Amino acid sequence: MENSVWFNITIDFAKITLFGLILFGVTYLVLRHLDRLKNRELSFKKRMEKEREMLPLKLKAQERLVIFLERITPTSLLMRVNQGGYTAAKLHYELLKAVREEFEHNMSMQLYVSPETWAATVGGRDEVVLMLHNCVQNAPADNSSITLSQAILEAEARSGVPAIKRGLQMLRTETESTVRI
Repeated sequence: MENSVWFNITIDFAKITLFGLILFGVTYLVLRHLDRLKNRELSFKKRMEKEREMLPLKLKAQERLVIFLERITPTSLLMRVNQGGYTAAKLHYELLKAVREEFEHNMSMQLYVSPETWAATVGGRDEVVLMLHNCVQNAPADNSSITLSQAILEAEARSGVPAIKRGLQMLRTETESTVRI
């Protein structure tokens, strides 16, 4: 009889222990799930806060790069830089200087745009520089800034500056996707 009492006590103790283990396991799983949900929510909030802080910076960078590309078009450069009385060599120097200064002023904007958009922006600059070099090399020998200006405007009218157009289009597309976020 005494064995059956100890047996019943052992069975009751095993039932209570098993119930406690099951209760502990379920509680652990629920708490772990709630902790994961809380971490996801915090991560989402941080990401949204970061996006909210970055949005104005991205838009400002895209705007500045659009202005940069517009300012380095040959027509725009000539209107700003050509003071009259320059030799062709001096005008060429001043045009290249203006492009370089504009680029250096906007170089940090690459942090806020995609690598492809930045590459298109650099491509626009490179194409303008190449056009200026070609026009100087092919210009008549009279060494006049007026003649060089005409050659630059004619080259732009003939072929345009496709890399600048491509860069502007990429900036528009990127800005649209940035605003949609």
